[in-house]
Amino acid sequence: MTAVTLFLVLSLSDSTDAARSQLLKTLSASLDPARVALKPRVLGTAPRDVLDILAQRQPLIEVRWATTTQATVRAALTPGKWTTRVLTFSAADRLNERAKTIAFTIAAMTPDWQPPQPAPEPEVAPEVTALSESDLQPAPPLPDTAAPETKATAARVDIQASAAPEAENAPFHGFLALSAVGTLSHSTGGAGLEFGACPFSVLCAGISGAVFTGAFPDIDTSRLDARVEGLIDFRWTPLWSSRLGLNARLSAGALLISLHRGQDSVSRWAAVGGLEAGPLLRLGSFEMALAFGARLTGETKVFINELQVAEIEKLFATGRLSLGWRF
Repeated sequence: MTAVTLFLVLSLSDSTDAARSQLLKTLSASLDPARVALKPRVLGTAPRDVLDILAQRQPLIEVRWATTTQATVRAALTPGKWTTRVLTFSAADRLNERAKTIAFTIAAMTPDWQPPQPAPEPEVAPEVTALSESDLQPAPPLPDTAAPETKATAARVDIQASAAPEAENAPFHGFLALSAVGTLSHSTGGAGLEFGACPFSVLCAGISGAVFTGAFPDIDTSRLDARVEGLIDFRWTPLWSSRLGLNARLSAGALLISLHRGQDSVSRWAAVGGLEAGPLLRLGSFEMALAFGARLTGETKVFINELQVAEIEKLFATGRLSLGWRF
């Protein structure tokens, strides 16, 4: 019998080396080495999106902490079909006891791979390495090994099954970014803040706000603009391990134009929308995007004391450099 390769991805943010070692030792003793080859991994520099790719090709289990006392175990033992267990611990539970409980939960989700006789824990835990592209090689077809509804218990521990495991197929992310923005033809520049959600790995939706400053030296007039927009972002990298990709953005919202000349000032609202695109650099959970594009707004003539001091073009060029965190 050929052993099945099972990838175990550990995303335990508060784990120690001792706790991780305890989890792997307990799990190794709970699985039959003749039936399953355990491959412990960490994400390394790869984004979490790669887990969905790997789950389509290999049996996969992910362990991560939702909070400091709640662990989530996600298993895809058949291609793309996720099953979830949530373990809630007491703050008094020691890390090694939590690690053992997590290991027993994983073993309960894989009953076909348990040893015929209880086995002692190994003296040395399996080595943990970072995910690589070689791990994405397709595995041989497996029989349908659905995880049963377990009722495993431990001291001060609750285990719950996900009511809708298929919802795990598209992990939900959020993003927050700071940006330097400018309008090239208007000679204005400023800073902005962006935030939103990514229901899909390459598609995000959110809101951005920015403040710009500029001047018209020939008529001694200064300018202060504020812009609020809804946005749809497309962010794509050709390979999960690739750091360089492409970002494109479609946005629409409102632009407040304020002009000041001496003691006089005037403000005007205008609708605005735009399209931008450029390169994307991804470093783990952080992203840096550089984009250029064009924006369209209603033609606006601005007067101060019946003197026209500016005319806002319908179409103008823009640029953006943003540094964001995806979580």
